[in-house]
Amino acid sequence: MQKLNYENIVVGVNASMKVMNYDATHDCGVGWHLHPEYEIVLVDKGAGTFQVDTKQINYDDGLLIFLGPDVPHVHLIEAHQPGEQMAVIQFGSDFIQRQLSTFPEFNGLIKFVERSRRVLVFDQGVQQRLTEQFLALEKLKPAARLLSFLNCLSIMEAATATNEVFSGVNQLQSRKPIDAERLEKVFTLVSSSYARSLSSASVALELGMTTNSFCRFFKIQTGKTFLGFLNEYRLERARELLQHTDRSVQEVMYDCGYRDGPYFSRAFKRFAGMSPTEARLVLQD
Repeated sequence: MQKLNYENIVVGVNASMKVMNYDATHDCGVGWHLHPEYEIVLVDKGAGTFQVDTKQINYDDGLLIFLGPDVPHVHLIEAHQPGEQMAVIQFGSDFIQRQLSTFPEFNGLIKFVERSRRVLVFDQGVQQRLTEQFLALEKLKPAARLLSFLNCLSIMEAATATNEVFSGVNQLQSRKPIDAERLEKVFTLVSSSYARSLSSASVALELGMTTNSFCRFFKIQTGKTFLGFLNEYRLERARELLQHTDRSVQEVMYDCGYRDGPYFSRAFKRFAGMSPTEARLVLQD
């Protein structure tokens, strides 16, 4: 099996989810990977294979699949068709635990979302019913996007012809439960505290590990050093803030945990291929 990589996902400013549409020529290039976010993938037309942990899901006329957090997967598109499109929706556990859980009307929906930890594949009828709605999400205004997405989830929840790829979460074989739990704690800590000082030692302490043990563990599990991952997360967040807010470059720098202006500029240029000031002009154009 390929080396497992961690995909760094940053949800946009003032958004509950990340929505992306792709055409038939797109190659995500991520390879065998995982992330702590939930993910829904809809493929309109086309054929391919979705490898999920030890299971292969083959499709020949589109796909609708719902994956829970920390599920290793890779998507291999084998045959393109004219007009083929794909929508990918990713959202964090905060969306469920802090937002939907506020309303008792969403209790059933929350239980349904938790079922995605077993990986859910929907029949072609549900896929075709939701294709237009999912593909339209990317261009909707934030409030309309959220309402439309909740409607999609509600339709998926009501679907009776749904295949659970794994009968239980413990069937996932690529990672021990304790490793997944530790990784989720690290990802949660970084996403909530990236603006403050974080070190391998401080995170190791949170996990009850020695610094050396934590560094080895994180490298083995993600293929990255912790500090490399943290910097990547901060810089991706900085790019989002430069694109979607009017905060000054210096404010963005501080918001993302950096205190040294020249260092931030050099790091951002290595990451994005342009300076923060140039990125703002290009991204907001």
